[in-house]
This record gives sequence, C-alpha cells and structure tokens, in this order.
Amino acid sequence: MQEFKRFGTWAVAAVLSFSSQAQISIGRTNMPKAGDSMRYSIASPTALAKGWEKQVGASQTWDFSALSGQNQTLVEYKSSLQTPYAFYFFGQIGLKTADSLGAGPIQFQNVYSFYSVSNSAFRAEGIGYSFSGFPLAANYEDEDEIYQFPLEYGDQDTSTFRFVFEVPGNAFRLVQQGVRMNYVVGYGSLKLPGYTANDALLVKSVIFETDTLTTQFGQIPLPRNQVSFKWLSADQRLPVLEISGTPTGSSGFTATQVRYYNAQAAHVPSLQRSAAWAYPNPSAGELMLEALSPEHPVELWTLSGQRLAEWPAGTRRVDLAKFQPGLYLLKCGDRQQQISLQLQ
Repeated sequence: MQEFKRFGTWAVAAVLSFSSQAQISIGRTNMPKAGDSMRYSIASPTALAKGWEKQVGASQTWDFSALSGQNQTLVEYKSSLQTPYAFYFFGQIGLKTADSLGAGPIQFQNVYSFYSVSNSAFRAEGIGYSFSGFPLAANYEDEDEIYQFPLEYGDQDTSTFRFVFEVPGNAFRLVQQGVRMNYVVGYGSLKLPGYTANDALLVKSVIFETDTLTTQFGQIPLPRNQVSFKWLSADQRLPVLEISGTPTGSSGFTATQVRYYNAQAAHVPSLQRSAAWAYPNPSAGELMLEALSPEHPVELWTLSGQRLAEWPAGTRRVDLAKFQPGLYLLKCGDRQQQISLQLQ
C-alpha cells in the first residue's frame, strides 16, 4: 500500500545546484518485461572497496570494474502464459525462484514469483507453486511496491506489505509483513567488468520485515531486516548491480551478496539448482537435514568462500546458534543450499 513519495530537503538543494550531468529518470518503460533475462556473476562481498556505500550524490563515478565472479545465476522473466499459473496471474510476469522448496511431506515444486507494472509502481503480486501435483497460488494481501515511479535523484518513498502463504490442510501458515523504504541516493556512471552504464541511478532499500511461521508445533516469529543497493541503468530493464545484506547497529550495513551484469563472464560455471534438504529456512539456529549422502560430511561456508564448520557424514541435525545472523552456504558433497540464519 503506497503511503507517500516526496523530496527531502537535501534533494531540493541538490536540484538547485549546478550539475554537469543530466538528471536520470526511471519509470515504467525501464522495468522488466516478459522475455527479458540477464546473467549475473556472483562476487565475494570481501572484494568491495572500503566505504563504497558512502559514495552517494549527484554525478558520481562508481568503479566496480575490479569485481571477479565466482559463479553465475540466470534471471529470466516469463509471461504468466508460459507458466502453469496463468489462471492466477493473468497479464503479469513471472520469475522462477526455485525448482523445489521444503522437505518431508511439505514440498513445493516449480516456484515462481509474479510481478505487475503500472505507471505508478512495480509490484510483487504473489507466488505460484505446485503442491502434490496441483498448481496453486498465494497473493499479497497488501502488495509490495518495489519501486514507485518516477524514480529520480532525491526521491524517497515508504510502503507496507503483507503476504500470507498457507498450505492446503493447514500443515503450516507463513505470514510475511513489514515496511519498505526506498531512497534514491545518487546518479552518474557505473563501471563493471566489460560493461559501463553512463546513466545509472542508485536506489537504497531498507526493509523491516517479520516472518511468522505457524505449524502444529506452535508459532515462530522471525525478524528479517534487509538492506539493498541497486544500480538501475537507463539502457537495461534489470538492475545491473545489486549489493544486499543486513543492517547492523543504528546505521551500519554488512554486505552478504554481490551480483552484477558481466558480459565477460560467459565461461564461469553456473550455479547448480537442487532440491531443498535443510529446513526450516530461514532458521532460528537448529536445522534438520534430509536425503544426504552418507559418504560426505556436512559443511558450513560463508558466501565469500570461508569454511566455518563441519559435521560427520550422515548428520541429520545441526545447531547454528553460535554463528552470527546472516546468509550462509550449507554443503554436502556436490549439493549446496543457501541458509538464512535469523536468531531470535
């Protein structure tokens, strides 16, 4: 639900000042369409230059050309007619987010997130998923306005969202609700390996969210606060650089993922998708493991490639309570799964 969109006093001063580079405006025509795709390279957060998040303002030159991709992922938007969920999301675009989610008797296949675009906003509408072979859907009760248009330097907006996901038979219920605050904090040129965006807009998003999971064992509220920096280019319809992570302290930020458009990364191996085998995810500390090889140990890694812990082959339960909240990789042989640790 859109609440407001306004200029801050600092933005008014910026508009009145002289700038050698023209203002950049992002609107509906700059948003993804069915058929759009982009291959992203994933870089280590430790490769970021110190203080990069403080480089804001008009006529910036952001230089991330030294980033090096460790693997790749493909983002591809499809018309709802190209998915099993056109009945629920007719006229919208879908983005496949997982081949399989869940474990045990509660497993979902072919999971898509769906979006709509209008003259005023780019919104998340819901998800489509298959359960026991049937295509189903869950919609936002209060849509998440990811961007509100037009996006121009100095703009800021706040919106709320609420999403309810229930499995048939009342096996469990997930409620995600919170507040999204967007700040357009800079514009200028952006340099990436093999690509330069001369007209780029930097959008900082702060999301305060609580996920409440209800099962037969009770109700578990999990706070999930996030911060992301996205560089939008006037000549691309998907963000060309995204740095996301978690807020720390009153104004700090810890980057946990870096992905960027890299035209030179064609030979970097793509990430392998695999069914979820560790749950619950997000986790409050304890993880249950299923369908693992008895020949390989279970390992916990940071996204930057540091191994933190190891458990013997055949382990079916691990405790992560001693680690800091954030994103990790859990590995067993050639299988890996990203884990979100959110301690209560």
